[in-house]
Amino acid sequence: APRRFRIVLSGSLEPYNGVDLAIDAMRSLPEDCELVIAGAGTLAQRAADAAAADDRIVWKGFLSFDEVLVLYASADLLLNARITQAMDTRYFFPSKLMELLASGTPVLSTCTGQVEAEYGDVLYLLREETPQALAVRILDIRANDLETRRTLGARARAFMLREKTWDRQGQRLADYMMREVLGRSPR
Repeated sequence: APRRFRIVLSGSLEPYNGVDLAIDAMRSLPEDCELVIAGAGTLAQRAADAAAADDRIVWKGFLSFDEVLVLYASADLLLNARITQAMDTRYFFPSKLMELLASGTPVLSTCTGQVEAEYGDVLYLLREETPQALAVRILDIRANDLETRRTLGARARAFMLREKTWDRQGQRLADYMMREVLGRSPR
């Protein structure tokens, strides 16, 4: 049998991370799509139950960081489904998104905080946070040829390695301090 289109959701399995959204979207996706869920949290049992009820949903439980990286590399699409419309998440730090983008695997993300402005050209965006909209977006992404998807993932990784390093972030802070606190033009 041909390999399924693999979507991965990993991290804190909490309502704000779109676990229910991803599981519910599977009802609208065809047999050749697979959702792999890894992590720990209050919705871990929901993920395990969903996997028991649908063979296209795979429950991995909590994985080590090295195991997570292997999982990312096996994926066709990584999901950053931080809920923004049903709850206030504008002040959440995008550490998981940064990790996903640095992996080099294409990412589909909701539009939390500054995601669209800062990362919109290196990931796929989900603007409507419903299971149906997520399913449609996944199918749209899957319809892109493999090379297009891989190129986007590679661009995201290159962006992260260039722009989101400790040195680069430190320079941004120093420039901000020079400009806003000291009233001087940075370098």
